[in-house]
Amino acid sequence: MADSVGERIRYARRARGLTLDALAAAVGTDAGTLSRIERGLRDPRVSQLKEIAAALSITAEDIVARTWQHKRKGRVT
Repeated sequence: MADSVGERIRYARRARGLTLDALAAAVGTDAGTLSRIERGLRDPRVSQLKEIAAALSITAEDIVARTWQHKRKGRVT
């Protein structure tokens, strides 16, 4: 299972057969930005997170929930 926000975005994108370019076009950003988010080099803005989630037909909570739970338990992912 993917542990970080970026890893969960990548997992959901690949599960839907989308390329970075296709998701970027759906979200209205560039593939480089999404790549940095997926690799954990950049955190998505809340607005980006919502747009990414909508494009992937999931909720923003689906993307961040496990990270939040880990932080609550004292583990940073």
